[in-house]
Amino acid sequence: MSVFRTEIRLNGGDDRKADVFAHLLASYHVLSHDAEITEAEAKQLVKLLDAFDDEGQSDEEECWSHLLGFMATVDRGDIKSIREWIACVDRGDTQRTSIKAIIEELARHGVALDGRTVKVSNTAPGIQTVYARTKWAQGGHARVLRRLSKATAGGNARFAGHQSRTTAIPLGAVVGPEEA
Repeated sequence: MSVFRTEIRLNGGDDRKADVFAHLLASYHVLSHDAEITEAEAKQLVKLLDAFDDEGQSDEEECWSHLLGFMATVDRGDIKSIREWIACVDRGDTQRTSIKAIIEELARHGVALDGRTVKVSNTAPGIQTVYARTKWAQGGHARVLRRLSKATAGGNARFAGHQSRTTAIPLGAVVGPEEA
């Protein structure tokens, strides 16, 4: 077990992580192998921990996910997340709802599409509603979203009659680079 503990510590783990995972890895090895563990085998098993060592999303990723996951209703009852509505517009998908109605609803929520860019309002009332009662309320989302990779100041845009400065984020951050 000490070989696992040592490898976890050398790999950047703290004492707590070393205590917890050394026991688990040692148990795994005892149950699955007859021979004593080598240092090379221990290193290989400890590397597997990195895949599970999730520090969680960054603040900017959480903020972006919150916006994309916000549910919006278009045309009397068609409810989807903002991410799904953006993807519908990008694909030209008009099964039940017109593109114009989707774009208008996105604007009411402080989101606009400009070519291959998503513009997020810094101050429109709709975006304030999206982020109300979150740690990004009262415009805090704008500063945080700018920290996203490839996000930039997007200039001014109109959102359901309200002019606002924007944060511009590439469409690939919404629909995925393979679809963008």
